[in-house]
Amino acid sequence: MNNLKLEQAMEFIPTRVRPIKDLYFFNLLEASSKSADRNDRTWSYTVFAKKHYEDWQNKTIAYNKIFNVPPLEERELFSTVIKSNEKKTYSGDDAEEAPTELIGYDYADYRIRTDIKKPEQIIEDLLFAGSLNFFFGQKGVGKSEFIIGLLNALARGMDFLMFGMLMAWPVVYMDAEMHPYDTISRNEPYYKKYSKNPLRYFFNILNWYDQKNHSFPDIQTELGQNLILKYLQKVEKLTGKKPVFVLDNLRSASAYNENESDSWRPIGMWLKKLAHGLNYTVIVIDHSGKSVEAEMRGTSAKADHANVCLQILSEKKKGGLMRIKVKYAKARGLRPDQTDDFVCQYDFEGNWSLSASDREQEDTALKEELKKLIPKNLTQKAMAKDLDISVGKVNKLIKEIEKE
Repeated sequence: MNNLKLEQAMEFIPTRVRPIKDLYFFNLLEASSKSADRNDRTWSYTVFAKKHYEDWQNKTIAYNKIFNVPPLEERELFSTVIKSNEKKTYSGDDAEEAPTELIGYDYADYRIRTDIKKPEQIIEDLLFAGSLNFFFGQKGVGKSEFIIGLLNALARGMDFLMFGMLMAWPVVYMDAEMHPYDTISRNEPYYKKYSKNPLRYFFNILNWYDQKNHSFPDIQTELGQNLILKYLQKVEKLTGKKPVFVLDNLRSASAYNENESDSWRPIGMWLKKLAHGLNYTVIVIDHSGKSVEAEMRGTSAKADHANVCLQILSEKKKGGLMRIKVKYAKARGLRPDQTDDFVCQYDFEGNWSLSASDREQEDTALKEELKKLIPKNLTQKAMAKDLDISVGKVNKLIKEIEKE
């Protein structure tokens, strides 16, 4: 067995049962202890197989079953590794030469380079041009409502809450989930609220319903990625600006395995290229876990290349208003004084406003009760028992009252 050549082994293995130790010498691409993931190893073998075998697809399928633990799902294998190699040859004369050295600068030279520009702010204290951003939260908390309000203001160059809009900016809103009429019902209040509508092609809707077979191609595939880029380039040509691209939402746009970094990698690298490479500003809407304070659901690799990650949390409704708390989970490029959590509310008629959080409202009510108890000269322990709160809480609120 150990004297067989690789190509003989590949033909022998699928039809024979052998102890795993007998296959050791043929496991040339196995790298479980190295940094390369399954997709990278399988892709490398596919490039090799395509160069040497006519039935390279079958060779790749066989490799996946033998050397990947666990194997990639067949759908993922075909939609990423095999499909990519069917469209392009990655070996031979057109292969990119490996770098021969690293490029570095003395800082005196680096700081005066003319090819590096200061990132342009699109939304003050929030979004930079060419940035990759995530807005995430549990289902139904108001993520889409918040982003639609933000985009309607941006497309008109109008301020939104405390965020200043330096100028009107084109947006492309890709809705991979909602009923097509939901898009109308959620945007109409803003067309009634604002005195002016966005310029032509400054507010663009891509809805799943309008696509072939009522579905977007999976964004994990080159087809899905290229079609989106083509549309963004079309809007850029029509408006003269690179549009802000919003993907709502990640789970509806791809069948990737959200718990595996291998499965996320094709999407993550594409989003990074779209934002940091091609300078499109990207906002991805994603879900968080079941825990209220949880981060984005699935692999932690999602946020590796992100600039700003906003977590949307639900607050108690008041008088028919939707109320949410917005937390900065990540804020690359922003100062600490630009990243304070805030609470806002929406009346479903196009009007957003800042609001006090549930805790702030509770504290205000408690302080009013304390103001009634203080003249009675009760101990803080007695006040705490009367209000059913801790002594430390009473002490903190009394200090705030004294500062007022």
